[in-house]
Amino acid sequence: MTKHYTITYNYTNSIKQPIQRAAWLFLITPECNSSQRLISSHFKTNINTVLEKVLNDYNAETILVKSNKAVNFINFEAEFKVEITSKKRPDFKSSIKQIALIQRTIASEAFKTKFNQFLKLNSFKNNELLKFNFNKKTSIFSNLQELMRSLYVSEASKSSTETLKAFVYLSKLNQIPARFVSGYFHFKNNFNIHFWAECYVPEIGWTAFNVMHNSLLTTNHIKIAHGTSLSDCDPVKMVISSNETGIKTQQHSQQQ
Repeated sequence: MTKHYTITYNYTNSIKQPIQRAAWLFLITPECNSSQRLISSHFKTNINTVLEKVLNDYNAETILVKSNKAVNFINFEAEFKVEITSKKRPDFKSSIKQIALIQRTIASEAFKTKFNQFLKLNSFKNNELLKFNFNKKTSIFSNLQELMRSLYVSEASKSSTETLKAFVYLSKLNQIPARFVSGYFHFKNNFNIHFWAECYVPEIGWTAFNVMHNSLLTTNHIKIAHGTSLSDCDPVKMVISSNETGIKTQQHSQQQ
């Protein structure tokens, strides 16, 4: 089944003191993959400039808006038309032999080398959320589902973002490659920027978990980008350059 969506994005920011040579990076364009296709995209801004499309470290398209004049206000708008194709959900059931084989696979040096960047642990300080133990006798997918459910109902989490970080941390701790994902989530009749996780499950591939809502992904999720940290997925980054010092500072803006 195929669905078509129109997504609108709007960003405004007022700055007290005009800034010289400011730039904004917008990581908001839906990616093209096996289940979603970007049909068209349109951008508009109040800043008199030529918009540039650049790729970030994970080959996700970023829109660069930069001004050579002093700026104290920015308005940026985008509209995307996207086609989503629902895919048949893979069979997540595993036999005892398959579970043992997968455990050997994720323990192998070849697997660790291939997924090295998504196995490195991020810092995480809330030990109360790190009490979940993986059951080596059940499938990786079953463990991840149970981990998501356990974190979702936990009273130790201070925020939904912390819950997501704990999910990624515990997945990596148990040798399962994991990454943060940004995208659009259709909830309460609107598409908004949202964050979830993807874990690599051998024999299945990258599998998405909407940890903040304790659910798997459906056609109401549209992926933008992924990264090893949440900051890699920030939809807006403001860059201020100084000609005198060469210093650049970045301010991250997350929207949910």
